[in-house]
Amino acid sequence: MITHKCNKSGCNRLISTNSKYCDKHQHYYSRKYDKQRMSNKLTRNYRLFYQSKAWRDLREYKLSLNPLCERCLLQGKSTIATDIHHKHDVFNHWNERLKIDNLEALCKPCHEKIHKLGYYNGLL
Repeated sequence: MITHKCNKSGCNRLISTNSKYCDKHQHYYSRKYDKQRMSNKLTRNYRLFYQSKAWRDLREYKLSLNPLCERCLLQGKSTIATDIHHKHDVFNHWNERLKIDNLEALCKPCHEKIHKLGYYNGLL
């Protein structure tokens, strides 16, 4: 079974790739925060896309094609990919959101590094 760390910052529990949070943090996701984000039209479409069956299916397909982190492999490391990253971000390249050649299979640390540093469009 493929696992990844709980999405709660600081939690190192390993959980199934079908879950976002461990049992302890499963209620961590704030409904109030979600409601606020869904009220903004741009954010709403963006969030609905990531909840769509088309995205979930494409994500699983990409992970089946590339089960190892593509960036780690370039460094000679073998790390399980848990995230799928859009090389060209969805906000600015909406028409590329479901194109497989715009996707990159990454481990959580590599994906977080991209977003924390603000690098998009394959610049990192």
